[in-house]
Amino acid sequence: MAPEFPIYCFLEAEFCNEKGFVDLKYISYEMLTEADKLKKQMDGALIGVIISDNAIHQKALRQLNSFSLNSIHHYKCGSNICLMDIYGLIVKPNVDVGNPFIALVGATIVGRSIANDIASRLEIIHLSNSVEVNYRNGYFEVSRPVINGQVYCKYRVKSDNPIIVSIKSGTIGYIKTDKKAAYSNIIEFNPPNDDGGKATEKGVIKGDHRNIDLTEADIVVGIGTGVVDSGCLDDVLTFADNIKATYGCTRPLVDSGIFPMSRQIGITGKIISPKTYIALGISGTEHHVKGIVDSKSIVAVNSDKNAPIFKVADVGFVGDIRRLMPYVQQAFDAMVRNVDEKI
Repeated sequence: MAPEFPIYCFLEAEFCNEKGFVDLKYISYEMLTEADKLKKQMDGALIGVIISDNAIHQKALRQLNSFSLNSIHHYKCGSNICLMDIYGLIVKPNVDVGNPFIALVGATIVGRSIANDIASRLEIIHLSNSVEVNYRNGYFEVSRPVINGQVYCKYRVKSDNPIIVSIKSGTIGYIKTDKKAAYSNIIEFNPPNDDGGKATEKGVIKGDHRNIDLTEADIVVGIGTGVVDSGCLDDVLTFADNIKATYGCTRPLVDSGIFPMSRQIGITGKIISPKTYIALGISGTEHHVKGIVDSKSIVAVNSDKNAPIFKVADVGFVGDIRRLMPYVQQAFDAMVRNVDEKI
């Protein structure tokens, strides 16, 4: 029997260095933070949904234990699962869609695919790029940025109908746990994926690395005012292209019109968690650092040896950016070899 006011969180997995396990993305914990609040407001049941053939890493399980989850549903759907049929494989067989529920997904490529599939099949409301969700007096209140984030609009939706909300990364945050115990109430599902009438994923066609969303990129080159001031912007963009990296920037470069807001990294831009982040000519203000802190490894180059960026960097170089670029390339190559050896 479906619980009253169920809250489903579609958590996003990512492969970690330890072979055979998956970790969870930053956005997953942000969703759970918001869902925890909703659970208290609604007196509801919080259910995490993970879609992956691999086991969940202990680090992720310890973090999951800091939330008030009723259960985790772990769907082992096979490597050829298509995100365009999450409804058919997971929602329809296991969720009482005739009763009210709310589902949270990340405002990512994966999350949007899941949300669009469920919303279109059930003909329910999907509120995208949301930054806050509350429940008051029988209504969901969802806040979303409009007009390029200059204004926030609040929507009120009656809770007697299902609703799906995609959460924008970097707007909620979460507290990292020091718990040693791992979350254990995990229910495993092995849904069939043999319906010839449904779509299956046969492979992934990688897009141009220069156009990958910053929140989805494995390698990101961050460009600061130091790059522009030193006159080597073209060299840095060529470097990013050569290592197949997506590039982002700090807010001053957006404000000055050099880059669009979609390239901005930080609290007022995008929160990223790449495998490698290379910060060039970036001092490392608090607003920027909070946007990169979950990067697996950070390389920083700055002419100021006291720049705050060095406090979070794994490798740091002090000096002229143009002259130090060959050493940055060497550091990047070493990091790639290290990851390959661990995998």
